[in-house]
Amino acid sequence: MSPFTQRTTVGCGLRHILKTYAKLNTSSEAGAFPRGVVFWLNTEEMIRAVCGFFFISLWAVGGILLTPELKTTSPMVGPLQLAIATGLLSRRTMLFSAAGIAVLFALAVRDYGTFQLADYPIFLGLAAYLALTGLQKDLFGVPPLDVVRYATAVTLMWASVEKWAYPEWSFPLLIEHPGMTLGFDSEFYMRAAGMVEFTLAFALAWTPLVRRVAAAILLGMFISACFEFGKIDLIGHSAIIVVLVAILSDNQPSEADYRAPWLAPAGLCAALTVTLFAYYVACSDLQYLNSVGALLFDMHAKLHLGMNAAQHSVITSH
Repeated sequence: MSPFTQRTTVGCGLRHILKTYAKLNTSSEAGAFPRGVVFWLNTEEMIRAVCGFFFISLWAVGGILLTPELKTTSPMVGPLQLAIATGLLSRRTMLFSAAGIAVLFALAVRDYGTFQLADYPIFLGLAAYLALTGLQKDLFGVPPLDVVRYATAVTLMWASVEKWAYPEWSFPLLIEHPGMTLGFDSEFYMRAAGMVEFTLAFALAWTPLVRRVAAAILLGMFISACFEFGKIDLIGHSAIIVVLVAILSDNQPSEADYRAPWLAPAGLCAALTVTLFAYYVACSDLQYLNSVGALLFDMHAKLHLGMNAAQHSVITSH
């Protein structure tokens, strides 16, 4: 497939998504699925059950903080994960489970840095959901499910930028699973996949019907990845999968949410600009800190060598 054909194909797909945004100005009635289609699930119990499975699985695998990429050797992490899962059995103890998730997130920030944990604000969103649901409170008028929905949108938007910033991270995966590229070359595929993922992530923060459509598409993507990559991927993605199911099945009545058609592409461009700027600033700060750390390490090494040389000369003179 030629580069022109590749760009035309993806461009048409993105244009179709933007046109869908513009047309789906949904009120509470239009945003709700038909009665026969709605998943009549207890969202709270579903999220509690899957989160319990998630943390028990982390404990069973061992050596993991929140995702397989975040390794740990601390002996306290396993019992804490079991305690989090136990706390989810009752609404009255969900607040303690939320605090436990926050502790695990803080440990991950300590061990891996803020920049790497910027990939996982969904865990803070889940902690907020559990705490607010346990207390039967809203966050300044924002329902608990909307809090975790916004956190999920931010998580996926940030992750999509990585496909542009560091596409080489995924090249070995694409070599091992060539069918994922759908015939596109790897570099173009990563750029296109990043844009599609960012657009769908932005849609999670939009009107009811649009976010349900986006949740359904993303849900299919994550579930199909589990078949390809196995049970570890299933465990790692179970938290985001249950949130997407909750967004898809949410049928809570809400006020009419009509937005002018031009706000969809404008909002998408604004979100893309802000995310790219934040990522650039974060990368610049990380590079600066790394250079300062390397300089300090070099200075410390030279100082240590100088002190050893001085001590050796003193001993030799005596």
